[in-house]
Amino acid sequence: MADEIQRLDRQWALVSADLNDGRRVHAHNKTFLDATQRVLKERTSDRWTPALGDIARAAGPDIELRVIHVWKNPADPAGRLLRIEGVTTGADRRLIADRFRLQLQEELTRHFRGVEKCVLERCDDDPDSAQAEPEKQRVLFTIVAPVGAPLPTEASTASSQ
Repeated sequence: MADEIQRLDRQWALVSADLNDGRRVHAHNKTFLDATQRVLKERTSDRWTPALGDIARAAGPDIELRVIHVWKNPADPAGRLLRIEGVTTGADRRLIADRFRLQLQEELTRHFRGVEKCVLERCDDDPDSAQAEPEKQRVLFTIVAPVGAPLPTEASTASSQ
């Protein structure tokens, strides 16, 4: 009987080691698959399409958008940092840049969480246009905005119910 117990103990030790290995592999694979699903979901989502359309609409005829950068926000894993560089022209070019910043903030709040503040980081006269007529002078501006996770859309809310 003691031999049988020792044999069963040895088998149990082998089986439990395999079970623990299997659990570790399963946990690793699940983490990998979950990350893959998140990447696929983010790649196929149109989260920026409405925001980019709003950015374009908010930029009036006196605004030329030159660069739009979007980075992951290290302070918010679901968020992004948005940076827009552009040029305004006209007699009220600084006012136009600030008005665009306010419209941008309003539009982004419709699509994303955590849009606390769009900051007009730069608003400088373009030295190349200093000699031009006042209505043709330009201001270079940069707007920076932290943007959180996308707000649920009506379509995504309806499909989850």
